[in-house]
Amino acid sequence: MMGRLSGLLAAPRLAVGEALWLESCNGIHTFGMRYPIAAIVLDRDGVVIKAIECVPPWRVVWPVRAGYATVEMLPETLSRSPVRPGDRLLME
Repeated sequence: MMGRLSGLLAAPRLAVGEALWLESCNGIHTFGMRYPIAAIVLDRDGVVIKAIECVPPWRVVWPVRAGYATVEMLPETLSRSPVRPGDRLLME
């Protein structure tokens, strides 16, 4: 639960290609962050509902209807990936 509450605030800065998968999370904030992040919101089946390319520090991404999980990453990670709404993601 603590990971979900603090997200990337409590984690070392991610490298390009890494991400943090947060279950039971359909909205995020970047209060206290020192760098922008990107986010992908998924439904319960892992289908991408929304992809946000850049969330600057001190911003809010309001909860997304039908969202179940959020994946946080560096903007470069999302921009290098072909992930778009409607795609299905699986955790390996």
